[in-house]
Amino acid sequence: MKRGTAASDAIEIEPGELFRALMQNGWLIVLLTGIAAMAALTVSMFCIQPVYRSSTKVYIGSEPQSGAAVTFSDLQTAGQLTNDCEELVKSRFVLETVLVDLDLDMTAEELSKAVTVSSPSGTHVLEITVEQTDPYLARDLANHIRKIAGRRIVEIMGVDAVRLVDEANLPLEAAEPQIRRNTVLGAAIGFFVGLIAAVARVLLNDLICTPDDVERYLGVSVLGVIPAEEKPKGGKRRGAV
Repeated sequence: MKRGTAASDAIEIEPGELFRALMQNGWLIVLLTGIAAMAALTVSMFCIQPVYRSSTKVYIGSEPQSGAAVTFSDLQTAGQLTNDCEELVKSRFVLETVLVDLDLDMTAEELSKAVTVSSPSGTHVLEITVEQTDPYLARDLANHIRKIAGRRIVEIMGVDAVRLVDEANLPLEAAEPQIRRNTVLGAAIGFFVGLIAAVARVLLNDLICTPDDVERYLGVSVLGVIPAEEKPKGGKRRGAV
C-alpha cells in the first residue's frame, strides 16, 4: 500500500523513524563513502600529473653591523627593497635569459606562472620557489633564476651584494596532488551524498508497511492484524480448502 493522508499531502517523519531508516540504509552510506574515497585516490595517483616544488633563499644588501639597533625606518626600507626585488626576479629579462641558458622550450610567461617570489615581512631575505613536473628541472630553474636575478638586482638597484642563504633543494616528494587530503575529501563528499541518498529513500518510500503507518497516514484505527501465511519447509504453500 502507498502512503496517503486524510487531510494533507505533507510528509511527516518523526526523528526516531528517520534515525532507524538511516541505520537501515547504513550500507548505502558506507558504499558511497568507499566509492568516492577510492575514486579520489585513483584520480590523484594515476590521473593528475605530479608537481614538484623547489625553493632557494638569498639575502639582499650589505651585512648588518654587529650591535646596531634595527629601527622602524630600517624595516620599512627592507620591505620596499624586497618588493622591488620581487618584480626584478620575475622580469622578462631574467626569465628569458634563464630559458636561453638552460635551452628550455617554454615562454617567459609560462615560466613566470611557475615562479613564486616571497619575503618575510621586515627582512632582506628573498625566497624564490619554482614548480615543475620534473624535480630536477625545478631545482635547476630555481638556482639559475637566483643567479641571474642576483646579478640584475645588483646592477639596477645598486645594492652591495646578493648573498646565498639556501641552495635550491631537490624535491623528493610531489607537492601536488596531496593524495591523503584528496582521499579524505572524497570520502567526506561520499559520506554526505550517502546521507542525502538515505534520506531520499525514506522520503520517497510511500509504502504502508506497519499498523502505525495506517494510523499515521490514513487516519484510521487498526482493529486487527492478519499475519502472512508462511511457506512450509517441505513443499508448496497450503491453500484454503
